[in-house]
Amino acid sequence: MSKHFNEHIGNEEDEVLRALLTRERVELLKPPPKPLIYELTSELFP
Repeated sequence: MSKHFNEHIGNEEDEVLRALLTRERVELLKPPPKPLIYELTSELFP
C-alpha cells in the first residue's frame, strides 16, 4: 500500500513541475504587452 501511495505522490509532483515549466516557457515566449513598452519608452524618451 505504501509503495502505491508513494508512486501516486511522485506522479502528482511530476505533473505540478511539468505544469510550472510549461507555464514559464509560455510566459517567456509571449511578447510583453504593448502598453508596457509604450510606458517604458515614454519614460526613457519624454
